[in-house]
Amino acid sequence: MQLIRILKSIELLDTKQYTLTEVAYRVGYKSLSAFTNSYATIMKTKPKKKV
Repeated sequence: MQLIRILKSIELLDTKQYTLTEVAYRVGYKSLSAFTNSYATIMKTKPKKKV
């Protein structure tokens, strides 16, 4: 389930419409830190908003 959330978050970040916090909540995380930790565990890097 975490992998699905992270993959969806990558799609949302690519749209450049949402902040990291908004993406975290949209994919079902209750906090930005929980999202960041999960993302880092799966992707081996921290999430970044694309500019």
